Formats: sequence, structure tokens, C-alpha cells
Amino acid sequence: MGTYWLLGAWRQVLSAMLLLLFCKQSFAQDNIVHWFHDGRPPAYIVSENGLEGFAGYSLNWFIKHLPQYIHQVDIKPLSRALKAFETGESLCLPAMIKTPERESHVVFSQLIAFNLPISVVVRVDKIDLFRHLTDRDGHIDFQKLLRETRLHGARKIGRSYSPAIDAMLDDMPDNNSISSSANDTNLLHLLEVDRLDWALFYPAEITHQAKGKGIVSEYLSIPIRNASQPLEIYVGCTKNEAGYQIISAVNMLVQDYPKRPWTNEFIAYLQPSDRKWIMELFNSDVDLVD
Repeated sequence: MGTYWLLGAWRQVLSAMLLLLFCKQSFAQDNIVHWFHDGRPPAYIVSENGLEGFAGYSLNWFIKHLPQYIHQVDIKPLSRALKAFETGESLCLPAMIKTPERESHVVFSQLIAFNLPISVVVRVDKIDLFRHLTDRDGHIDFQKLLRETRLHGARKIGRSYSPAIDAMLDDMPDNNSISSSANDTNLLHLLEVDRLDWALFYPAEITHQAKGKGIVSEYLSIPIRNASQPLEIYVGCTKNEAGYQIISAVNMLVQDYPKRPWTNEFIAYLQPSDRKWIMELFNSDVDLVD
């Protein structure tokens, strides 16, 4: 009888140990945030110092202020990350654009940032050449610009800018006022040496490419009328219990830090002439040092 009692006691101890191990593993799994980003500069720059770039800075800020979680950060192309959301894999992306299709698989945070949209980029010292094409809000009439034979512009081959901009480019007159290039860096060089008057860029791309080429001229991004809506940026996590908990924690930080300090690097990264635009969007009084 003593043997049976001893075996029963060991079974209870073993069951308790297994239950404790399972609970610990389950807790650890729920306590891990799997962050993925696409590793594309200038938003993300992977260096020997770790993750840099303005979106990398934002992710690092949230990681620092979510110490209750264990954070794992890896690179995954956006297309694969979106597929992973659909299959229910637990992950988070630190910077996403919200769409109805994505909302079926992703829970989004409150708004964390804006990104400036595709714009007509010009050298600051040439802005007077474009004033007759801009309205009171400073937005340019892109269709008129495409018909302006005195101003030469360029686009990147094979790049889709937005449905509205692409449609205007498809309908542009054949007047040789716009050329194409396979490389964005070439476009910036041509702007710098006065062989182009304007080009289409995201404003944040300019600083990144200018630094890489050692270009010191200042550039200005002119919004395109009816086609330059700022891009709203959110944190997105898999639509499951863990995802809702992480997003809830992110939303608390958004509420606690109304000046959005995780965007400081992005604001400072922009060309000086573009900072006013983004600061108006953020409605923030963050101090900047040139």
C-alpha cells in the first residue's frame, strides 16, 4: 500500500511540475512581442550599432517604453508580413498604413505618426519658378506642371506613386518636359546640377539620398493638389488576444506622450523647409536644433 501511495504522490508532483512548466511557457509566449520591419532605408537602417533610421528610432522608443514585454526584432518583407497576419501568426509591425482589407486581420493602434506624401521636389533657390502653378495653400497644379514646357521634371521608371498621380502621368502631353530614370539617386544629381527643375519624391527620401551623395543644397517638397494627402501611420498587430493587449499598451503610451517623442528623429531628418509641413500635421511644439 505504501508503494501505491508513493507512486500516487509522485504522479501529483509530476503533474504539478508539468502544469507549472506549461504555465511558465505560456506566459513567456504571451509576453513576447515579435516585431518585424522590411529593413529598407531611410526608414530602417541596420548597422553595427543596431537598428537606426527614423522608423527604427520610433520602434526603439516603443521597445524602451514597453519593458513589460520581451521584444524580438527581425526583418521580413511587407508582403510576407501581411501573409503572416492572414494565417494568424502573432507579430507586430511598427509602422503600417490602415486599410479596410488589413483591418480584417490586424488590430491597429491609435495614430502614431504621419508620413509626408509623394511631392514635387525642387531646390529652394528655384521655388519662384513654380509660384504661378501653386494655389493659396501652396499646393501645385500637377496637370499644369506637366504642360509647362519651360520646366523639366522626371519620374522613376516603373514606380507607382498613387492612383491620382499615376493617372495624371499617363495622360500627360507628349512635350518632352518630363523624363524617366531607373535610379532615384540620378534624379537628385540632375536636380543638383540644374539639368532638372523638379522630380517626384517622398520628402524623407531627399535627405537620405543627399547625405549619400554629399549634396548640401536645400530642397523643398511642394504638395500636389488633390493628390498629396499625408499618410497616417499606425502600429499594427495580429488580431488576437495578445495583439489586442500589445496595442492597448501602445495606445496608453500615445495618450501619455501627446507630443509624440518617437517622431523626433523623423522631424529632424526632413529638409528644413519641410519641417513646417510635418509640424503642422503633428500640432506639436517639439524643439528642433538644426
